[in-house]
Amino acid sequence: MLNSTPLVASATNPLCTFVRRQVLPAKPHVLWRIHAGLVRTLTWNDEGDIVPVGFWGPGSLLGPEIAQVTPYEIHPLTRVEASPVSAYLPLPNCILLEHVQHTSAIMRILHHHRVEDRLVNLLVWLAKRFGKLDPRGLQMQLPLTHQEIAETIGTTRVTVTRMLKHLEAEGKVTWSRHQQVIHRACLTGRDLRLPRDMVVS
Repeated sequence: MLNSTPLVASATNPLCTFVRRQVLPAKPHVLWRIHAGLVRTLTWNDEGDIVPVGFWGPGSLLGPEIAQVTPYEIHPLTRVEASPVSAYLPLPNCILLEHVQHTSAIMRILHHHRVEDRLVNLLVWLAKRFGKLDPRGLQMQLPLTHQEIAETIGTTRVTVTRMLKHLEAEGKVTWSRHQQVIHRACLTGRDLRLPRDMVVS
């Protein structure tokens, strides 16, 4: 059921804190509302390979009942604050829209034939969604490992490492453990409509 009422933490839905890679508990008919931090959701295919479902931040409401995917896990990428919400409660209209738009964006990225195109489009999308404006372009604020990126675009960690080095040599990205920037040279010709609340450095 959908409505337009926001779901918030309360005495019956207390805030819980999780650290990176501490999987949020899976409970029957319970969703998780993200209040702070960033997470990725994932499942597995028949061969046991990880299949990322999406990346989410504050305001997102997550659970297998919404995603219609099993198995389904929520993995923090940063320190996360979240509260459990009954899956039987009416859902805000914006939740379904967010999931539809999210799925559409992931599908567009994965339908690029060249792995490098999938990589660049994923990085730009994530930087627009979770990053901030930088004089050089867009600064990522989502701490992903090369392995996590590889799992998302369907390639290997070695390939992602090689491609990031190549993009950095071309001046298209700055990539290190502490700083990830998508340079303007990599953004030319792409849809750069940004969220209204995106932070400007």
